[in-house]
Amino acid sequence: MAKTLLTAVSLDDTDAGPGAMTQAELDRALDLHHVYLKRRSEGARACFKLMDLSGLDLSGRDLSHIDLSGACLVGSLLRGSRLSGADLFAADLRGANLEHAEFYRADLRGACLRAARVNDALFVEADLRGGPINSRYRDDDAESDAASFAPARKSGGFVLQTDLSGATLRNARFVRANLSFCILSGADLSGADFTEANLTGANLEGAVLTGATLTYADLRATNLTDATVDGAEL
Repeated sequence: MAKTLLTAVSLDDTDAGPGAMTQAELDRALDLHHVYLKRRSEGARACFKLMDLSGLDLSGRDLSHIDLSGACLVGSLLRGSRLSGADLFAADLRGANLEHAEFYRADLRGACLRAARVNDALFVEADLRGGPINSRYRDDDAESDAASFAPARKSGGFVLQTDLSGATLRNARFVRANLSFCILSGADLSGADFTEANLTGANLEGAVLTGATLTYADLRATNLTDATVDGAEL
């Protein structure tokens, strides 16, 4: 049985376990997805909802409009992949390599990217707000399991906050992205571009924003305690 959305997985747990997808199975599914993107009838949109893809290689692939909601991608490789319009709602991307990846208009609500490498990635118009788990995922153990995903209580359930704490995001582009209440504490955001981004209530405590661009960014209630802002365009 595949690991579910809220199963806690350590950064060292990247070997395929029982029920986890193999690299060969993944490659076959992604080949069909590539054909699907070409609008050919023999293709099929890849759906890995709640699947365990930890430690697998998805780098350099066109993953546009793929469904990775709730998927476990701990330590996976997505370097240079295109994820435009992809569904990564509550996906677990801890320690993943996302450098040079493209997330144009992707749904990253409630995703966990702690300690991920995301240098030079593109998040233009991406949605990185918190995501309600009660409306899309019904799990009797959600309350206890959600602890590893920085949840916030809300009437009727929990909201998973998008967590990029400790991530390396040098030169990443967040133009017009929605990062309201996103956790970016301790993240390296040197040279990042937040032009017109929504950072309302975001936690940037201890983050490095050296040379970052925040022109017209919404910084209402943003926590910049101990953040390094040398040379940043505010």
